[in-house]
Amino acid sequence: MLDKIIKFLGIKAEDREHPNTGPDSPLHMAAAALLVHVSLSHNGFSPEERIVAIETLKDHFHLNDEKAEHILKRATVFEENAIDLHSFTRVINDHLEQDGRQDIIRFLWRIAFADNHLDGLEEDAVKKIADLLGVSTRDRVLLKQSVGIDHLNLAKRRKPSDEPKD
Repeated sequence: MLDKIIKFLGIKAEDREHPNTGPDSPLHMAAAALLVHVSLSHNGFSPEERIVAIETLKDHFHLNDEKAEHILKRATVFEENAIDLHSFTRVINDHLEQDGRQDIIRFLWRIAFADNHLDGLEEDAVKKIADLLGVSTRDRVLLKQSVGIDHLNLAKRRKPSDEPKD
C-alpha cells in the first residue's frame, strides 16, 4: 500500500531513502494530508486554515513558500482520493517518535482553531488521528488547551485597539 501511495505522489527514490529531507518526502505529504483532512472535515478549506497550513509546513519542515504550496496542493488531491487515514498515519508512525507525533497533533489543532471556531467535526477528526498515531487522550487534550490558549493570545494581539484615534 505504501508503494502505491509513493507512486501516486510521484516521490523519488532518493526522497524515500531520506524521508524527512526531500521536497516531496512521504512524511511531508502525510502530515500535509492530515492538515487538509482536518480542514475539509467541516465547511471546506477556509483561507485562514490555508494560511496556517502553509505556515506550519514552512516552519516545521523548513520549506520555502513554493515548496509548501506544492506539498499542500498535492496533499489536497491525495487526501480527497484517500479511502482512509491509515496510509497517512502509517507513514508518520514509521518515521516519527512520540514527540514528533504530538507535533503533528499540535499542527492539527492549529488548523482547527485557525478560523476562530472549533467545529465538532474538526475535533472528532483530530481525536481519530491522535488515536491512530498513538497519542494519548491526556496529551491530545493538553495540546488542544495549549494551542487554544496560544490562539486566543494571538487573536488578542491582532485585535485593533479600542482606544479612540486622533
